[in-house]
Amino acid sequence: MVDGADDKVREFAETCPCPVGDRDEYAAAFSETIRRIGSDAGYAAKAELFKALADEKRLRILAFLREREMCVCELTFAVGVSQSNVSHHVSILERAGLVSKRRDGKLTYYRAADSPALRDLLGS
Repeated sequence: MVDGADDKVREFAETCPCPVGDRDEYAAAFSETIRRIGSDAGYAAKAELFKALADEKRLRILAFLREREMCVCELTFAVGVSQSNVSHHVSILERAGLVSKRRDGKLTYYRAADSPALRDLLGS
């Protein structure tokens, strides 16, 4: 938390309409909770992950790429959307760390990133 934040929490504790009992204990506990959880910079990365997974086409693309490596033209056919649409979705998945790529001449092949968290989330 920033300097003076504990003072702000104490001030909040005094004006909070919640029945909290001892206001000083409440302020100390709440301040610690904010320090522990509120400053986690990992929330932005988690939000990007969930944004990437919050689209049916991206989930389908990811399912195909979990089965095997594919190029954009294969994904275009498999998912049934335009090549530019597939490229857009794959780039979002790549930025979220869910997909990696390799170049072979003029072609780019994509595969699902090896992620235990992703396996747990999507099953299998």
